[in-house]
Amino acid sequence: MLLSWLLPPRLGPPVRPAPSLCSPAGYLLLVGFVSFGVCYRYGPLENERSINLLSWALQLLGLLLMYSGIQIHPIALALVVIAVCTKNLDYPMQWAFAAYR
Repeated sequence: MLLSWLLPPRLGPPVRPAPSLCSPAGYLLLVGFVSFGVCYRYGPLENERSINLLSWALQLLGLLLMYSGIQIHPIALALVVIAVCTKNLDYPMQWAFAAYR
């Protein structure tokens, strides 16, 4: 886990938490509060550069939370790589579709 170095080590066998909807809700709340805080502090973002910076920061935060929330690190890394590749796959697909037409 991301913050496991803050917590004392557990004694006994590890307890695996049951899957729940708490993680997606927590992610949405965290991203919502960060977005609201930035918009409240600096006003609505009108500059394209500021919008892109906030967008990239929120996406990197999402990737970090996704990586830290998966117990098996090679699978977590594979999913992060897949997420980054599919994010950047949008433009070549548009180019291929435009060339096809």
